[in-house]
Amino acid sequence: MCIFCDIVNKTKPSTIVYEDDFVMALLDINPITKGHTLIIPKKHYETFDKIDNETSIHIFSSIKKLIPLYEEKYKMDGYNLICSNGREAQQDIFHVHIHLIPQYKEDTMKIKFHR
Repeated sequence: MCIFCDIVNKTKPSTIVYEDDFVMALLDINPITKGHTLIIPKKHYETFDKIDNETSIHIFSSIKKLIPLYEEKYKMDGYNLICSNGREAQQDIFHVHIHLIPQYKEDTMKIKFHR
């Protein structure tokens, strides 16, 4: 059993900020920025390409619900959505999860892509 399955089954503690029948959103225990949240499907899927369409719709619908709440609560200036799939993409927990990482003008944590 994986840590996210334990959280879904409520055998491990977490700070849940959103939940429906398909997904759960929880604050990251090692946040990169204020409000850093993980959105996970309740059913175990190792990579995003394995998720059924209904679950993927719920994942992105939950993110769309969280964004305006986070804009109000955290006063974020932008945000990143990150989903790593596979070891070579730095996936560290093999249960799909999308990071919602609020960004702030004063933050030094910036994601940069180089060519």
